[in-house]
Parts: sequence; structure tokens; C-alpha cells
Amino acid sequence: MKLYLKSWFWVIFFALVCCCCFVIYLLPKGGNGYVGVYQNGELICSFDEEELNEDRELVIEYMGGTNTISISEGSVSITQASCPDGDCVRHGPLEPGGTPIICLPNRLVIKYIDETKNDDVDAVSGDVK
Repeated sequence: MKLYLKSWFWVIFFALVCCCCFVIYLLPKGGNGYVGVYQNGELICSFDEEELNEDRELVIEYMGGTNTISISEGSVSITQASCPDGDCVRHGPLEPGGTPIICLPNRLVIKYIDETKNDDVDAVSGDVK
């Protein structure tokens, strides 16, 4: 009888752990509705939640190269690029909490802006003893 109760305890415990993991998985990922477009490390434009719902295309030029950014139904992606490899186009739409869209030849980065993060500090180091 004691062995039977112990096995049920572990089944219920495992089920609770799985439920907790599933709930955490369903929670919204980072990103707060603001998307920033950076070129050479400088913010050149940003879009809030309302602007992300307006369909538009934006062409960004850099030293003869171009990137076409498409915004539609809350989704941001690069649809055309003059770079030779086209990794930024194959990246697909930007997702909250996902990796940013990066075009190295045109020095372009598109990512969600985290207003709580201090971007003035690149790293913090401690004293060496």
C-alpha cells in the first residue's frame, strides 16, 4: 500500500512540473511592442505597437546597398536585400524574444527595444584579486 501511494505521488508531482513548464512556455516572450531599426549602431527609426499594425515598406540605404523592410499585421521582416548572402531575408519575421534580424554588409539590425535595459553599459567587470 505504501509503495502504491509513493508511485502516485511521483506521477502527480511530474504532472505538476509539466503543467508549470507548459504555462511558462505560453507566457509572452520579451519585447514590449517597440521595434528599433539600427544602422551602424545608431537608432534610425522605431515603431510602436500601433505603427506595427499599419502595412508599409521602408527602404534603407547604406553605401550603395539597400534593404527593404516590410511591416504588416504586427510582423516585421526584410523582404529584399542587396547583400550577397541574403541571410537577413531568410531570417523571416522578427519575433518577440527571438533573435534580431541582422544584415552585416549593410550594417543593419532590427530588434525589439527593451526600455528597462540600460544600453549605455556594454559590460561590467569586477576587481581582480
